[in-house]
Amino acid sequence: DFGQWHNYIRHKVAMRSVTKILCLIGAVMLRTDSASGATAKKKSNKKKTFDTSKYSKLCGTAFNENGHKLFSRIVTASRHPTTTVFSMEDTASPQHKAICWMAHVDKSKPKFNDSNLLQRYSLLVFYFATNGDKWFNKKQRWTSGEHECKWFGVKCNQSKRVVEIGMGFNNIGGVIPREIGDLTMIKILDLHGNELTSVIPIRITELKRLEVLMLHMNGLFGALSNEFG
Repeated sequence: DFGQWHNYIRHKVAMRSVTKILCLIGAVMLRTDSASGATAKKKSNKKKTFDTSKYSKLCGTAFNENGHKLFSRIVTASRHPTTTVFSMEDTASPQHKAICWMAHVDKSKPKFNDSNLLQRYSLLVFYFATNGDKWFNKKQRWTSGEHECKWFGVKCNQSKRVVEIGMGFNNIGGVIPREIGDLTMIKILDLHGNELTSVIPIRITELKRLEVLMLHMNGLFGALSNEFG
C-alpha cells in the first residue's frame, strides 16, 4: 500500500510539473505572437516607397528630387504598380506623357505629398489617351498650370476630389484608359457622342460611387458585369 501511495504522489508531482511547463510555453508563445503582430503592424503602417533610381532619365531629362518622389508616389498609390511602371516605360504611351509632363512641364509644380496627386495624373493620362489636343472645346484648360478641378468638364467636391467628368460631343477619340478607375469619388461620367473606340475598361466597375455612366454614341464595345450599377 505504501508503494502504491508513493507512486501516486510521484505521478501527481510529475503532472503538476508538466502543467507548469506547458503554461510557461504558452506564455512565451503568446508574447512572441504579440511581438510579431506589433512588428507586422509597424511594417504595414510604414509608407510604401519605390526605387526610382534606374528610371532617372525616363523622360530624357533627368528627374530632380521632387520628380523622383512624384514618380514613386504615383506608382505606389496606383492599384496596379507593376502595370503602371511598365506603361510609363513606353515612350509612346499616355502614361509616359502624363508623368513626364507633370515632372518637367506642369506649371503648378505638384508636390509628391499632394493628397490628390494620383487624381491629376489619372486625368492627364485620360487627356493624352483620348487625343486631348484635338478636342473641340478651346477653353479646356487641360495641361495648364491650374488645378485640375478648373479644367473643362471636370467638377469636384469641397475636398477637391473629382466627382464628375462631363464632356459629351467634344471630339474625344482614342481609348478610355484604365486609370479612370483611380478616380474613386466620381459620380457622373458622361462621354457620349464622341469618337472613343476599343473595349470599355473593366476598371470602370471599380468606381463604387458612380451613379451616371453615359458612353453611348461612341465606337466602344464590350459589356460590364451584371453586378455593376
